[in-house]
Amino acid sequence: MIHCFEIGGRKLAYDPVSGGLHDVDGTAFAVLSLLACGEEVPGHYPPAEIAAVLGEIKELELKGSLFVKDHGRELYSPPAFAPKALCLMVAQECNLRCAYCFAGQGTYGGGGLMAENTALRAVDYLMEASGAVRDVEVDFFGGEPLLNFPVVAAVVEYGTREAQARDKNISFTITTNALLLDGGTADYLL
Repeated sequence: MIHCFEIGGRKLAYDPVSGGLHDVDGTAFAVLSLLACGEEVPGHYPPAEIAAVLGEIKELELKGSLFVKDHGRELYSPPAFAPKALCLMVAQECNLRCAYCFAGQGTYGGGGLMAENTALRAVDYLMEASGAVRDVEVDFFGGEPLLNFPVVAAVVEYGTREAQARDKNISFTITTNALLLDGGTADYLL
């Protein structure tokens, strides 16, 4: 793998395995960029120029400075993925709609509320995919998640039941602006 980039008008090719950094011309940069992505070099380049660039690339490969194989990747086997937490975006709406909100005034550009069956299927995924992980967590987020409080309550009930059936411990968190908290909702959350 190599990285092709430009800095200050200079075209550079970097091989992170060898540490080789090469200052190249426009044709070499175009060819290396294509090869780095596994693409073929198109035929609109002059054949003699392409042959010269490919010859130089081959030389650098033989010297161990470009397109060096990363043998460390062959030795590494990533651990099996076992999620322990799930962030449910139960509301892409917000009762405040602040102009400065990073989430497009709480809508994330789309808006809407998560359907209950979608939320419950997400809990099923967490329970199944977490495997031997015993402590799992569901986080309610939005917009403002209390705009979809019935789904929040359904997930808490369902998730608690499923966790008990699978001998898991489940916890829940909610990120809220608290403006929709009334006595009943506050009592439920406590």
